[in-house]
Amino acid sequence: MMVALRPPVAVAEAKPVPEIPTSRPGREWAYEPKFDGWRCLLFTVDGYLQSRRETDLTARFPEIVAAAAVLGDVVLDGELVALKDGRLDFGALTSAPRGRTEAGITIYFVAFDLLADGCADLRPKPCRDRRKRLESSSPRSRRPCSSLPASPTDPSPSPG
Repeated sequence: MMVALRPPVAVAEAKPVPEIPTSRPGREWAYEPKFDGWRCLLFTVDGYLQSRRETDLTARFPEIVAAAAVLGDVVLDGELVALKDGRLDFGALTSAPRGRTEAGITIYFVAFDLLADGCADLRPKPCRDRRKRLESSSPRSRRPCSSLPASPTDPSPSPG
């Protein structure tokens, strides 16, 4: 089978800016919530989970890799988050897989970008096109792997 991307793949990282950009004609911005988790890439056909530092996380999160097998041949960029007692818990990401259920910890993978689909490397395409394709191919209700819609509205509080 021909695949577009194989691990390791460099993760695109956000760059700091002095202020939140605003949309204007021809240059629309989308805003996403920032989760307190671990950034990673999910290679579904390889059953492989890669950290942003290119570390293999597959054995640490077997539930994510298993759930992603039904997504087809895609490479997703997203965030691993842990939920404990109904709240996000960054520290719970370090828990061993065998002890999570007893500790009441559930791990989720929240996808925010579709980097490849089958043999198509989508990275050269505009982010809005990849995002639209991600949202149409990955229902938000498919746990523990899901996507979250981006918002065209600036999430920062307005002054005053």
